[in-house]
Amino acid sequence: MNEITNIPHKVITEHTTCPNGCTKNDQVLFYATDRFHGCKGVYPIVQCKNCALIRTDPRPVLASLHYYYPDNYGPYQGTKISNKPAGNFVLNRLRKVVQKITNTKSTSIPQLKPGKMLEIGSASGKFLQEMADKGWEVSGIEFSDSSAENARRKGFKVFTGALENAPDEYKNMDLVVMWMVLEHLSDPVTCLQKIHSYMKEDAWFCFSIPNTDAYLFKTFKENCYDIHIPNHLYHYGIKTVTALLKNNGFAVKKIQHQRLLNNLTGSLALTLLNKNPRSRLGKYLWNMSDRILLLLFPVSFLLSILGQTGRITIWAKKIN
Repeated sequence: MNEITNIPHKVITEHTTCPNGCTKNDQVLFYATDRFHGCKGVYPIVQCKNCALIRTDPRPVLASLHYYYPDNYGPYQGTKISNKPAGNFVLNRLRKVVQKITNTKSTSIPQLKPGKMLEIGSASGKFLQEMADKGWEVSGIEFSDSSAENARRKGFKVFTGALENAPDEYKNMDLVVMWMVLEHLSDPVTCLQKIHSYMKEDAWFCFSIPNTDAYLFKTFKENCYDIHIPNHLYHYGIKTVTALLKNNGFAVKKIQHQRLLNNLTGSLALTLLNKNPRSRLGKYLWNMSDRILLLLFPVSFLLSILGQTGRITIWAKKIN
């Protein structure tokens, strides 16, 4: 039996079976630990030999996951709504042009008329604000109470808690978005069914995930930047996530490989720091700013064409 080591007493864990209902037939790929905040626990990463879905097993129970989501958790900090002044009109226009040219596809959605949108994992509300500014009626679901409160202070309706425990009051959504969240969900089948129930017929479901089919996952393994153990409970490739969606009432319409190098630079940094915690190059790569990554956009663009940036954005539609 696969076991966790170095686990804190406050964390309760559980064994799971494949959510696709496969007969238990798993193999351990490697062991990994939290590399972002230094939280304790070394967890096995296993793959179902029947359907190829990868998951963290054993894993923390839902009630224990708060330990691995401190208030300084990156997505909570990076999605705060800024109150920047209007600034120079020309500079603002130029900034929008640059953003359009260097679109990373990390939060891309189809061209749609504004309607009702639900964001799952809305963090501190940055994307809610962007969509509200475009005329959408927005609401959110957020696991972190402090982040949800940040969004509520801006006037947005946000439920605090896991999607698994979210109320059924969300109805007739034209669009549901979920950026880098599916891999965090403890029960993806139940959650997808809940999302399905929130949506209008023919509505869109747009989300992003790390891609285990990319060479980054296979090469770096426990040092892969996007493996993020044990926050990520499932680890999807294109085939496994497509099958999961199809089995729960969704049809994939478009898959976009994101134009980002965070995964590559982060994985290189973790590898170097794992060998030598004082590595200057490792620290430099870890702290690489968005401005430098922007200069490397041509490389990101090329890797996205090759399907090797390690992250994908998926557009799917409700079909039944």
